[in-house]
This record gives sequence, C-alpha cells and structure tokens, in this order.
Amino acid sequence: MINNLKEIYEAGVILRGFTLVNCIIRNVSVKTKKEVHKDLRSSFISAITHFVEKAFQGSTLEYLESGDILFIFITETIQAGDFNAVENILAYAICDKKKNIDKQVEKVREKLKLMLIHFKQKYNNENFTIIDKFQDFKPEIEKFFTKK
Repeated sequence: MINNLKEIYEAGVILRGFTLVNCIIRNVSVKTKKEVHKDLRSSFISAITHFVEKAFQGSTLEYLESGDILFIFITETIQAGDFNAVENILAYAICDKKKNIDKQVEKVREKLKLMLIHFKQKYNNENFTIIDKFQDFKPEIEKFFTKK
C-alpha cells in the first residue's frame, strides 16, 4: 500500500494521555537499552504537545529528538461519543533519526495524517473509555508503515 519506512519502531494513536492503539514494528528498547511503558510515553507526549499548544498560542509540536531517536507527532480533533466535545487526538511515530530530519519528519507526518484520518473515519463518536476495542486498528497502522 505505502512504501516501507525501515526506520520506524512504533506508531500509535493517543487520546486523553492514553495509548488507544499502537503497533510495534521494531522494538526500540533494543536500540535504547531501556523499556518505557506505553502509558508513561503517551502521557508525556500528550503533556508536551498540550504545553506547546497552550504556551505558544496554537502552535503544534511536530517532533522531538532524543539522541538518535525521533518522536514525530500530528494532532487532529475527534468527536468523542462519551464526552460531548471535540477533543485533540494524536498520532505518533518513533523512529531512527536520519541526516535530513526535515524531509524525514515531513514524510512520516504525511503517513501519520493519513493513518489518523482513517482512524477518525472509523471511530468518530465512539466511547473512548473502552480502549480494548481499538486493538482491531493495529493491522491498519502496520499497513501504513510496512510494505504489504
């Protein structure tokens, strides 16, 4: 479907500081020699992106660097069925940092945007308190980041 991105370790969707669904393509802990719980990571991603949005009046965070790892983000909104409001929803990818970061970030963000559009079409107006039901989206994430 979409060209393979060999540098991707993981991609997922976050809402309210929790990972709704993620797909581990390659285990990043092999490279970093540290294991970070997905909910701790998603809480951090939510907090830092929310901080940037509020502190810099509507600006969005596109990526963070940590050594030779990149965390790439895209933020959209979605209507939740369990909360009568539109909420921010995040898609993220964790990948190896390449020399041309701007080009890499743009390429990955395009794929994240497509993935998030697909997620929103499938789950708009859903009850987001029951996280298990989003696991059926995991193969969809994999399709966006691996060659099939």
